[in-house]
Amino acid sequence: MSPSSSPSSRRLWYAYWYFAIALGFLLLAIRYWLVGERPWLVALRVVIAAAFAALGYWEWRGARGRLS
Repeated sequence: MSPSSSPSSRRLWYAYWYFAIALGFLLLAIRYWLVGERPWLVALRVVIAAAFAALGYWEWRGARGRLS
C-alpha cells in the first residue's frame, strides 16, 4: 500500500476537506452579515461552520495520533 493511500493520510484529507467547508460557511456568514441578512440565519451559518471545523479537528487529531 502506498503512503498516500494509508488510513492516516485519508483522515488528513478528510480533515482538510472539513476545514474547507467550515471556511466556506464562515465566509457565507460574513457575506450575509455584511448585506444585512436576518441575524438568526447568519448565526446558523456560523454554527454549521463550527460543526464542520470540529469534525475537521477530530479527523486531524485522529490522523496525527496514529502518525506519532
